[in-house]
Amino acid sequence: VRQLAAAAAFHVDHNILLDLRETTIKEENLSDVLEVALEIARYRAAFRGKLANLLPDDEKRLFIARQLKALMDLEGFQYEIFTSFEKAVDLTKGYLETITWEK
Repeated sequence: VRQLAAAAAFHVDHNILLDLRETTIKEENLSDVLEVALEIARYRAAFRGKLANLLPDDEKRLFIARQLKALMDLEGFQYEIFTSFEKAVDLTKGYLETITWEK
């Protein structure tokens, strides 16, 4: 999250789409999801625009992403989840920074 916040700081007024389609996860773990949400909240100043994740269309991944979205919504972030790049671009509108996460 720290590296993402550093990148976001250079694009303060832009939206960020994280392309996580080529990543894997080990297991469902709510404490890990909570930890990620808390880390993003810690760097709140860097994340002023919309945040979105582009995920594989996998129910396990979407379940975890929905948990993160609920936490992000509670913290007041504009956070969305997508499985289609085209829909992500359409719905986030405006200038979009795409960051592809390596495995």
